[in-house]
Amino acid sequence: MNSTSKVLGFAVVIAAISFSVLWLTACPEPEPEHTHQWGEWTVTKAPTETEEGEETRSCALNPAHKETRTISRIPFTSVAGLETWLTNQPANTVATAYTITLNIDDEDDFSALFTTLNSAADKYVYLDLSGSTIETIPDNAFCGTSSPFGCAALTGIVIPNSVTSVRTPLLISTLWYSLLL
Repeated sequence: MNSTSKVLGFAVVIAAISFSVLWLTACPEPEPEHTHQWGEWTVTKAPTETEEGEETRSCALNPAHKETRTISRIPFTSVAGLETWLTNQPANTVATAYTITLNIDDEDDFSALFTTLNSAADKYVYLDLSGSTIETIPDNAFCGTSSPFGCAALTGIVIPNSVTSVRTPLLISTLWYSLLL
């Protein structure tokens, strides 16, 4: 056997081994099909007033199979927290209004809320106050006659069940799209 045949034979053996290694690593055995047996949801990122959270669960038969879902932001507990968050959001449109959940417990909070909404007139919000404990919505709670913006930033509101009296005028803007009682 001459040296050319030896080199050619050696090259064929190396090529065959290389192909076998690549084939075995590139084509793993298919995973057997199964019906997922999902475990309990585990919070992987807790929600805050300003950011949504996330939770994950794994399949008991194959822990590499995971599902995730979003956890809604928690309600703002202060108008100051809302103001900070709203200031850092980009301008939006009525169609992309920010849904804001806020718990208000006294009339002073309404005054601060009014100021916050009017200072962010380029940001449309849908306001959910359903978790609030306030009983009276004060005069000009959302729309002040001194503001050039009126209620331009407010596209809708959910008023809590605890409200027993609404002083006038509650609404003076034509930009309201819904009022849910």
